Amino acid sequence: MSPDFVPLPALGAAVLSAVLGSLFVGADTALTTLSASRLGALIEQSTGPTKAAYERIRREDAKLRSRYLLGWVVSTSLTAAFFDRLFRTSFPGPGLYLGLATTILLSGALYEVSSTLGRKHADRAASTAVRFLRPLEIAMLPLAIPLGWIGSRLGAKDGEQSSDPRVAEAEVEILVDEVERSGLFGREPAEMIRNVLEFADLTARDVMVPRSKVEAIEISTPLEKVLELVTESGHSRYPVYKDQIDNIAGLLYAKDLFKVLEERGLKSTTLREITRSPANFVAESQPLSSLLKEMKSRRQHLAIVVDEFGGMSGIVTLEDVLEEIVGDIRDEHDETDDGAAIQDLGDGRLVADAAVSMSDLSAYLGAELDREGQYESLGGMLMKHVGKVPEVGTAVSKFGLRFIVRDSDERHIGKVEIVRPRAMSAGGAMGAGGAMGAGGAA
Repeated sequence: MSPDFVPLPALGAAVLSAVLGSLFVGADTALTTLSASRLGALIEQSTGPTKAAYERIRREDAKLRSRYLLGWVVSTSLTAAFFDRLFRTSFPGPGLYLGLATTILLSGALYEVSSTLGRKHADRAASTAVRFLRPLEIAMLPLAIPLGWIGSRLGAKDGEQSSDPRVAEAEVEILVDEVERSGLFGREPAEMIRNVLEFADLTARDVMVPRSKVEAIEISTPLEKVLELVTESGHSRYPVYKDQIDNIAGLLYAKDLFKVLEERGLKSTTLREITRSPANFVAESQPLSSLLKEMKSRRQHLAIVVDEFGGMSGIVTLEDVLEEIVGDIRDEHDETDDGAAIQDLGDGRLVADAAVSMSDLSAYLGAELDREGQYESLGGMLMKHVGKVPEVGTAVSKFGLRFIVRDSDERHIGKVEIVRPRAMSAGGAMGAGGAMGAGGAA
């Protein structure tokens, strides 16, 4: 046959099959793009046939996608067959290779176009495809039903694989980032959602007030001195111990002290009489979600955190737990911003309390400061790096930052200055070497 002869029916059938395959690709992409939350919103907002289409997608999502995939495979196979016939007839020698190349080029181009449109217009594409591709679904049932049966048998044999919760959490974080960037809600609601996602990984140790900062009262302390402490500190609850702080006897409620003061005076009562016992003890490793439920059920707002040997590690309050979700909760007794745990001095310099956690410091700086599993706080990091309690002026370079001890004594570190790279380059950055003694500090 002459190469000038082109069988138009075969050419038309090949192009039609390729276009049909692209419709299946666009439909599958649209269904993949639609999230469950978006689909639920579309069902609420839609009416008539469009709503019915969205409801069918929610019911039969996996079945529809498998049929659309099958439709694409069948359509592409038909495209290849028609092009093969066309080119073998017109060009007997290289016809097979020409047909294969044309199929790949045409189907590939249509695949890219249809998948892009399916993602960009997922709402409309999904509902339209479900309605108008229905006749083709029915035509493919002789193939779809046995293949679906085989797939279900294989799934039953292997067992249902639940989705990885870490992947689902990552998807939610990505969605929150996108919604925040779109301006639908602000930074604070977005941060609260991120805090909820991280909440499951936190334990009592992560949020407790450490033992060295706990204001506890020895049980034999006269109530006059107790009143001075309560008035000065302004807390509502205090651990009460006998002889030494690891031996917790109970809790003092400030309201009980003031009630005694009002009704009969402090001389006629002892601290032991108004101490509430027993206290609520929790392990350092107890998850915050479990701790929150326990506090609610026991109606106790303070728990004593103990280590594996039963010693007191610190205390955790209901406020500490809730702050991990909603952020800082400040009242009239809290420090002002001048006494905040982290203060921005400007020009790339910060001053931080050594007790601030590495996770909080990471969040403030917007960078992940690896804790290496060895320490929890900024002070702990510096002491591990130096090998002792560092003196005032000791400087450490780590995580691309410079840490300078500004306040410390023989037992602990008080304040630390943190210098970011911009300020370091302006004022003379310290080399990558670890620590310098007080004599070499900036």
